[in-house]
Amino acid sequence: EEKDAPLYAVDPTKAEILFDGLSGSDFIFEGMNIHQPLAGEFQVENTCLAVRAAKLAVGSLTEDDIIEGLKNVRHPARFEIMSKSPLIILDGAHNDGGAKALAESLKKYLPSGHLFGICGMLKDKEYEKALSHLTPLFDEIMTVTPESPRALPAEELAKSLEGKVKKVCAEKTDEGLLRRAIEAAAGRPLIIFGSLYLAGQMYNTLNNKSPKSKLLLFGLFHVLIRIFPCFRGVRSTRRPWAFWEARERERWRLRVPSSRKRGRLP
Repeated sequence: EEKDAPLYAVDPTKAEILFDGLSGSDFIFEGMNIHQPLAGEFQVENTCLAVRAAKLAVGSLTEDDIIEGLKNVRHPARFEIMSKSPLIILDGAHNDGGAKALAESLKKYLPSGHLFGICGMLKDKEYEKALSHLTPLFDEIMTVTPESPRALPAEELAKSLEGKVKKVCAEKTDEGLLRRAIEAAAGRPLIIFGSLYLAGQMYNTLNNKSPKSKLLLFGLFHVLIRIFPCFRGVRSTRRPWAFWEARERERWRLRVPSSRKRGRLP
């Protein structure tokens, strides 16, 4: 009001939901038939907001552009399906609001419960309040120490969860963590949640790549964008590097590590 700026209200309840599941959602909003691949109770609301913002902020975008763009949208570490078999979900729920949203999504999409978790938190967060929304949903939780000077030690986190979960144990954050968790889960959905530092560690593990190699790869790509104009583009028909994008998206899909090497371009 002080800046005399326009305010646009978005009402997500006007979205007509056609399908909503772990593979994403299909719905009609403002006359557009939309599919977006993000799971999560909150993602339809986020998408409605993004649609309105795109229409207002980027005048050159058509409704078809928006619909096509949403088909490939990603929201890392926000109820992200990293593997379907076994089911692994990654969520950076490190505060009260995030934990509530994760709990609501777990109840909706996995109502049978019997969940197995890997959790790591920072000591300067209200982790006990946040975890109070989630502990009733889990049979077993492995606690770990995220790679951060502000990390809450795994042993201290495990102690705070005693009596709130059927089984809790502190584990080392090493290369064998994911393998041990999958074996212990024994077919139950594996939910990795807590600090975003932990989410980053799990990305590296699942893609069998070190943080340094990942930074080097993306650094090189951005250098190429600056040097070679042909690496820039907006529309898919004008992107000679679209094949590279497709392979990057495929590599980022979370799969369970196996003897097959990952992280290498096919």
